[in-house]
Order: sequence, then structure tokens, then C-alpha cells
Amino acid sequence: MRRISTRLRFSSFVSVFSLFSFLLIPTQFAVAKDDPVPTAPTATVVFFLANGDRVSGEVLSINNEQIELKNKYAPRIPITLSELKAWQTNDSSLRARLSAILAIKDNDTLAKEALDEKEKARLLSAKPVAATTKAAAKPAKPDPWKRQVNFAYTMTRGNVQSSDVNMAFNVSRKRGTRKVSLASYGRYGVNNGKESANLVSNTFRFERTIAKLPIFTETQFEIDKLKKLDYRLSENLGISYPVLKGENQQLAFDFGTGVTKEAYETGLQKLNATSLLRLKASQKLTERTVLNQQATFFSDLTDPGAYRIQAEASVTTPITKHLALRLAGINRFDARPQGFVKPNDFTLLTGFTFDF
Repeated sequence: MRRISTRLRFSSFVSVFSLFSFLLIPTQFAVAKDDPVPTAPTATVVFFLANGDRVSGEVLSINNEQIELKNKYAPRIPITLSELKAWQTNDSSLRARLSAILAIKDNDTLAKEALDEKEKARLLSAKPVAATTKAAAKPAKPDPWKRQVNFAYTMTRGNVQSSDVNMAFNVSRKRGTRKVSLASYGRYGVNNGKESANLVSNTFRFERTIAKLPIFTETQFEIDKLKKLDYRLSENLGISYPVLKGENQQLAFDFGTGVTKEAYETGLQKLNATSLLRLKASQKLTERTVLNQQATFFSDLTDPGAYRIQAEASVTTPITKHLALRLAGINRFDARPQGFVKPNDFTLLTGFTFDF
């Protein structure tokens, strides 16, 4: 009886446990079925403070003095606006709201503006180069005309009565690689009522630099009555080679050839092929005093014994801005003079130079 009673109790316990489990399973399924769906994360903002701290969270409120945030660490975080250094958010609507209220720009905007400023700086730095290239393409501005007048007069009365007048005029202008110049010289003298000098000389020169080497053409016209020369006309072409081009010293050589026509009072006329060799030098003796030297050698290519030499040396010292004192010596030598004329003439001049 006891065994039957024990079995009945065990069977009853199993039946009750099974019934309870059956009722509990639907409840578990219902709970699993009704679990909430995860919501999208709330838009947050990150604030960078002046002391180096960084605070992130959701914006609760903003006023003229402070802004309040909340995050999982604190329900309310007040931040004074004066403490803000920068901020950043990925939410476009929140960015627009904060940009309209806060005077501080977000980091993304600052980074974009930094790139824009860098691009502007690059463009500005490139503009002067373009301007320089454009300016270099323009033709060079011509130098102003340089004009100079030299005048000297000598008068002697006593045992010898003589008068001597010397005048020279020079004008030149440079424009880029081109230079044009005109030099004129005249002298007239009377000694005891007899003509002692009657000379006119003109030289026109055009020069152009090609491949750093000046090439020139030169026309000379000359009248010398004392040497029975009615006129001498020369056309020359050559190159000029600069040896020194310093501020205090200059030296250059001219090499050329051409044609010379001469007519004399004796009736002799000549047309010859000639060569030209010239040395030009300039040197500063002091800060204001300049020594100029020039020597020109002309020769007949068909007759080497027929040659002429013209040499000049002068010292110029300025007195005022436009007026200077000039001392010059001029020597003219002709190896084949006409008639009973001496081959050599030397003149010493003391006078003034006027630049304008």
C-alpha cells in the first residue's frame, strides 16, 4: 500500500510540473516577441574647451551665457560659452542650429576655410610671377636723350695775334639693344691774320646688340681746309668687343671695314676700301673726375702705307649738375698729306661742357 501511495504521489508531482512548464513556455515566447527594436543613436556634439578638455553629449539648451549637455555620465553638464574654443558635429541640422547661435565655427568649417586660405595664398603668390613675365614681354623703355655741348675759346694778343674757337656737340640715345649717336666737332683759328685751323668733322653711328655682341654701322663726313681736303666720306661696318664694363672702368675695341671717298683741292680724288680699328676707354680718377680716351686707326687696304690716326684724351670735372670743366688734347696724323701740309696736328683745349 505504501509503494502504491508513493507512486501516486510521484505521478501527481510529474503531472503538476508538466502542466506548469506547458503554461510557462508561451509566456517566454511572448516576452521574446515583444522586445523593443533599438532606436537610432541621438545626434551628439563635441565641444573643445579652452583648457584642453573635450566634452561630448546631446544638447539640452542654449542661452546667451551657457549651453547644457547630457551624456551617459551626467544628466546635465553646463558649459559657459566663454570657455568654448571649437566644436564639431556630424548632424547637419544641429550644425546649422549651433552655427546660427554660436560665434565659434566648427572644426570642419575651420579646416575648409584653412584649405581655402591656402589656395588663395598659392594663387596670390603665382600672380606676381605672371605679372613679371608679362612685363618682361613688353619692349624696353627707351633711355632719355643725352646731349652735350663742349666749347673752348682762346685769344692771344701781343707779339702774336691769334684766335681759336673749338666746339663739339654730342647726342645719343639707347633703346633696348639699339643705340644711336651723333658726334660733331668744329675748329676755326686765325694766327696773325692767316687761317690756322678750319676743320669740321661729323660721325653718325648706329649700334645693335646681337647675341651679346654689339654690331655697328658708322658714317663719317669731314672737311679740313688746311690739309687741302674738300671732303672725306666713309661708310663702315663692324663689331664692338667690350673688354671691361665696370662702373669705374670701361674698355672696348671696334673692328670694322668699309669704303672711303676723298676729294682734295689739288684735284685728287680717291675711292678706297679701308679698315677701321678703334680703342675706347673710360676711367674714374676720383669720385667726380673722369678720364676718357679714344684712338682710331684708318688704313687703306690696297696701300698699307696710307693710313690715318686720330687720338683724343680728355679729363672732365663737374662744377654743377649740368656744367663741367674740360681739358682735352687732340692729335690728328695723316701719313700721306697733300701738298706741303704737315702730317701731324695737335690741339690742346680748355673749356666747358654743358649737359642737358
